Amino acid sequence: MSKPLLTELAKLAKARNLPLHMHLAQSQGEWQRVMKREAMTPVAYAEACGALTPKTLAVHLVATDGGDWERLKANGVTAGLCPASQILYEKLAPIAGLASAGVPFAVGTDCAASNDGADLLAELKLMGLLAKDRGLPEAARSPAALLAMGTSLGAGALGLSGQVGVLAKGMKADLVLFAKDLGSEPMPRPDVNLIYSMSSRQVRHVMVDGRWLLLDGRLARVDEQDLAREYDVAVKAIRKRAGL
Repeated sequence: MSKPLLTELAKLAKARNLPLHMHLAQSQGEWQRVMKREAMTPVAYAEACGALTPKTLAVHLVATDGGDWERLKANGVTAGLCPASQILYEKLAPIAGLASAGVPFAVGTDCAASNDGADLLAELKLMGLLAKDRGLPEAARSPAALLAMGTSLGAGALGLSGQVGVLAKGMKADLVLFAKDLGSEPMPRPDVNLIYSMSSRQVRHVMVDGRWLLLDGRLARVDEQDLAREYDVAVKAIRKRAGL
């Protein structure tokens, strides 16, 4: 992105008190292109454009170094990490370095182009395993910390703290209810089981802002058969245009 455009977007977000979501330092190739063009890292370039703020969600950060981590921390940026996607696409972001610098993580799945699953619990489990493998301290990879990466930390980065992200009085009624089964037993600590034993397959009900979107495992506001048919038609059209 050109410096005038990124600077303009950063100013617009600040003027309207909006979050800024951007993929940043996603690959070594991006790092090389920005270094050649700007003589600085992608993170430093984003900072020079005013795009690093407490309302910035910087996704991936694969090609970063110690100086970048300090910049992210100093500007209050949240790192958006998608472990499976990053590993499939190139490699995992340097989570140990980011954590040691104090950069908060929000975990997501990324898109179907680079991750063939959209199971956030599977992503949180992978994040927990990788965090232990990379030597992150227990406090940074505890079940509570991992759950926050999938809820409250993402909400904060999007400017939605105080509205969503936790179950508390005054918050929007966002709920996910899970069915217990033998595969997730015994359950002396539900937070541990949620991260390491359960998956989206056990989601039974979902409420968003007081409205049921999923009931008994089925979409409540959309006919699934109609949706499946529309999906098939769209995929066939895309493949036809692509000559496949």
